[in-house]
This record gives sequence, C-alpha cells and structure tokens, in this order.
Amino acid sequence: MSEKRKPEYTILLRKQGNTKARKIELFPAKYWIDKPMQYKGRVRIRVDGIWWPKGEFKLVTITSVKELLFKAIQQGKG
Repeated sequence: MSEKRKPEYTILLRKQGNTKARKIELFPAKYWIDKPMQYKGRVRIRVDGIWWPKGEFKLVTITSVKELLFKAIQQGKG
C-alpha cells in the first residue's frame, strides 16, 4: 500500500561528484497528532523512504532539521 500522506517539503541533497541525491521529506505533525496546534512547526523526517530516526517516532522543529542538514553537509554526507 502506498503512502497517503504527502510531504510538506522535499529536500534533495547531493554531494558534488555523487550521482545519487538523498531525498529528505518533511511531514507536518498534523498527520500523527490529534491536537496539531501543540506541535505547530514540528515535522517528521523521512530520508530515502525510511523514517528517521530508524525504529523511533520523533517530531522535530525546523531548527533541528536545519542543524541536522548542516551536520550532514559538514560530515560530507549526501
């Protein structure tokens, strides 16, 4: 069965020289939470079709997404 939820944002991250980009999708908290106003601005992350962190349910702020993205770039992942 295919995913019914649609990402709010999609980020493609590719390091120069790599042929494959990593697909990072951000889904709003409203898909999982009954009271979305409590979690406004929080998202769930899916990387290359796998929920992050693997095996755990986690909602993060956009600021956390930025920090994770910058960390991945700094470590040369992409």
